[in-house]
Amino acid sequence: MPDEIHVTVIEQSTQRGVAGVAVTTGDGIELTDADGRCAIAVDPQARFVWISCPQGKRAVGDFYRPLPADEAVFELADELASSGEAARLVQFTDTHVVGPGDRVAAPDVAEALDALVSESTPDLIIASGDLTNLGTDAELAELRSGLGGLETPLFPMFGGHDGNSERRIEGNQPSFTLNWESCFGPTYYSFDWAGRHIAVWPNEEHFFSEAERERKKRWLDADLAPHAHKGNTILVIHTPPSGTEFIDQMHSLGVSLILHGHWHSSKAFTHTGVTVVATPPLCFGGIDTSPRGYRVVEWMGSTTPPTRVVALGAGRLQPASPEGIGPFRLAWAKAVATDSDRYFTPAHRAVPAVSGERLLIGGGCADAGAVQCRAASTGELIWTADLESAPRNSVTIVDTRVLALAMTGALYSLRVDDGSVEWRTDLEGSPGRWLYTAPVHADGIVYAGSKAGFGAFRAETGECTWYTELEQNDVWPCYASPLIAEEVIVLLVSRRGLLALSRIDGRIAWETDIDVEYYYAAPVRVGEDVVTGGNRQGLARLSLSDGAIVWQEECLAGLYPAGMAADDEHLYVATPSGVVQALDPGTGTEQWRVNAGRDLLDMTPYERGVSSLLASPTRVGSWLIVGGNDGVLRLIGPASGEVRAEAALGAPVAAPAQAIDETGFALSTWDGRLLRYDSTAT
Repeated sequence: MPDEIHVTVIEQSTQRGVAGVAVTTGDGIELTDADGRCAIAVDPQARFVWISCPQGKRAVGDFYRPLPADEAVFELADELASSGEAARLVQFTDTHVVGPGDRVAAPDVAEALDALVSESTPDLIIASGDLTNLGTDAELAELRSGLGGLETPLFPMFGGHDGNSERRIEGNQPSFTLNWESCFGPTYYSFDWAGRHIAVWPNEEHFFSEAERERKKRWLDADLAPHAHKGNTILVIHTPPSGTEFIDQMHSLGVSLILHGHWHSSKAFTHTGVTVVATPPLCFGGIDTSPRGYRVVEWMGSTTPPTRVVALGAGRLQPASPEGIGPFRLAWAKAVATDSDRYFTPAHRAVPAVSGERLLIGGGCADAGAVQCRAASTGELIWTADLESAPRNSVTIVDTRVLALAMTGALYSLRVDDGSVEWRTDLEGSPGRWLYTAPVHADGIVYAGSKAGFGAFRAETGECTWYTELEQNDVWPCYASPLIAEEVIVLLVSRRGLLALSRIDGRIAWETDIDVEYYYAAPVRVGEDVVTGGNRQGLARLSLSDGAIVWQEECLAGLYPAGMAADDEHLYVATPSGVVQALDPGTGTEQWRVNAGRDLLDMTPYERGVSSLLASPTRVGSWLIVGGNDGVLRLIGPASGEVRAEAALGAPVAAPAQAIDETGFALSTWDGRLLRYDSTAT
């Protein structure tokens, strides 16, 4: 391979050289001179030479050339969309293309992109990795076919799944990126667009050789440094930042926004001036039950651009607030999420909480973190408390306090009268936690955490009395909040089992190895036992005293319980197959079942175009209330399973209803409405 390569960059229309264009072979960077020329050293590891396209320009053909070569010529043409100071960028991620007959094929990607472009009219699109499932040549060809009809400029990025087929070959050594490179060229690169520098930099280091890791880190530092003074660079990675140290480094190099995917979830937080956001997958529901969708980033000028997650197809929803359903009449309906109020988001999976004459709601599924307090009688807003990140589950009320757990790991105590922060404490690993659980309380102690670890905190001060580390991180997080018993806290730890921690010191009192996954419902108490999802299509009943299995049966109409509730006579289970069942809590024998309709949005993990349920059934007086992803609220006879009334709300109902005084209930809808219904029965 030559020691250096001579590069020329010219303007297509005039054939004149273009000065100041950054040229690299993946390590150092050189700028073209007044004639558009430069010579750059070629490392033996280098497989390409490429350019960083300036603002207002695009490469004619590819922006890269394969090595070895003695020289390379690049032509630039005008790109009007990138020439101003305003732009709309759309990020999609984690398509996991396989091929015909499997979960995602070329037509599925093409259809999703058609909808994305129609809904958001982007100036540019970034695809942030795991675009195929294994990165085979066939999958990459399928991906290219799915992207083929796109006219909007697209910038793809390598993710670990795109190299898995190479990694799994016995004896193969990294870098595991050759299949990707044969199809899309360099795995990392940058360009300028409408006043922003945008760097695409895959960060799953174990897919790169040690030499490649060092080269691409040197490139990133050299690429970002000239733009650091602007403080508005956008960095695209695939997995979440490795820690706050990395975020701090990026801040020092002028990065203000980090986009990533990987966890099939939605998350947003800001650390040292850098906003970090995760985006759900495009072609199926996220593992956090975020609807499949994409992220829109819009900017004008140099300020940090706002971002928002958009659910694919949400524009087709037709929200309605029916005046009545069975014996219940609408008392009020309020939009708690509006286009003008970016500080609050749809409630998604969180149950509204009741404190006297006040309703408290958190649990957003988008970016902003907040808790709202509304008058229970009228729905009027009393206060909004902004948090550092969205609480993804319900808030917990303890006397005059509202306890909220942000998904980053920040635990808040808010005053119920005005929403002011009484105290805040950060769980270990914050802000890198992925928490979807609600805090629970007993005897002056608040318990909060998830798979990585769980702690006990004094309700009055937030002081930590004990913290138990369970796993290395919150990989495969879930909404299954802890169940509090007399002496223990029972936790569902996905892909491990059911654990009971001592309420006194956090030690493991018992642990039962049972097949539980991250999309399972929280365990429920039945007498002196606890019922949980177990093997696929099964439930298990365990003794609270020692975790011994009382019974374990394949009794579900779906693969797992998405929501559960229990009373003295029935165990109610909502499933991802769109079925709600009543089971005998003593044996698991089915008593009745009711089917829901087709989902309005694709919210079930890995699925689209199905019927599914997420909300746990709620008992209100003599009624069982079940909301569905089909947007229908059903009133069911608890003993008979007869659907006695139903009403279409026009948006998914993914959160359980909250009973109020046994005569009414409050309900939140995915699109951001809060409704109260009262019984007319005398």
